[in-house]
Amino acid sequence: MAKSLKHATFVNYFKGRAKLADVLDNAEQKMIAQGKGSVNAVGQCVYFNDDGCSCAVGLLLPKDSKGVILEKKVNVNGVTLLLHYVGGVLGLDPDRIETFQYEKLEAIKNLQTVHDNIARQGYTGTEWVKRVKEGMAEYREQHAAIIAKY
Repeated sequence: MAKSLKHATFVNYFKGRAKLADVLDNAEQKMIAQGKGSVNAVGQCVYFNDDGCSCAVGLLLPKDSKGVILEKKVNVNGVTLLLHYVGGVLGLDPDRIETFQYEKLEAIKNLQTVHDNIARQGYTGTEWVKRVKEGMAEYREQHAAIIAKY
């Protein structure tokens, strides 16, 4: 994996300036570095939690996205958050992104599922790292055609 993939943000991904493979590498690096998933007090996955953790989508959005979403008082899951943030940056209705970039969005929804499935189990530390690596390897295997396409 590359040391720094700052260009691999979702905005650049949806603009066609970042490859899905780079976005996935970046997500995996950040999930591992975080050391645990982003869940609330009742174990539900959330965009960001009180511990300062973020979901897979939240880890890759630009830092200012948190303020933008809080300002709009949008209480949504990470993928819907992504649509609103990227839509705002690109000047597109979020529904247009969902309609015209469906495959790209589905790839991100599936990435979010990797985080959520592991985070709900409460893994931390070395077990978290192991599960993230296994989940990402399985993701790459199952979605090889989409990764190659984008």
